[in-house]
Amino acid sequence: MSEYKDDMYEFNGTVKSLIIIDEETGDGLAVNSEGYDYARYTAFLPKIFYFIQHELRMVVKEILELHEQERPINPFEITKNMSFVLGSSGDIIRLLNDEFEKLEANIYIEYDDIDFKIIDKNQEVKMEMFF
Repeated sequence: MSEYKDDMYEFNGTVKSLIIIDEETGDGLAVNSEGYDYARYTAFLPKIFYFIQHELRMVVKEILELHEQERPINPFEITKNMSFVLGSSGDIIRLLNDEFEKLEANIYIEYDDIDFKIIDKNQEVKMEMFF
């Protein structure tokens, strides 16, 4: 919890929380520590994984369409209507790459603390997405 405490905050009426998901049931728990080392607020999110997975598939579809058209990818534009933000979460990137793999797409995403790169398996870096 303390590792992510700086990532949980409120900004302009939106609360950024951590979601912990049970991979067996798909249920989740939203946690907000408000900067403390322990959970101050929690909410049970039944079957949330399936909702997140659906939204991730929409993001993957849009990324693939832009990739095929060789158009730039703006992650803020892609996720503007989503209930989550890509941010620097390795878990979200892992889930996106899992979706690319299921679709046998020729691309994947690499990231570090500064930027995301869409890598074409047949080429070098295809596009970079900066946050």
